[in-house]
Amino acid sequence: QGNSLFTLRAPRVRLRVFVNENGVPLQVVVADGVGKLGFDEAAMAAARRSTYAPAIQNGRATAAWVELT
Repeated sequence: QGNSLFTLRAPRVRLRVFVNENGVPLQVVVADGVGKLGFDEAAMAAARRSTYAPAIQNGRATAAWVELT
């Protein structure tokens, strides 16, 4: 309901992920984290398990840093 005294908000973790030319994450670092309850670690683990579309430069796949929220 809109008149609640408390607003519950999901914690947000911002990550930087270095993705190679094959879409595989090689490095994951917390850019802005929660710092408690395991949220940062869970976000990092999910980012490591994921695959990504690589960056394209001059028509070729290349490694690059991406930011995730």
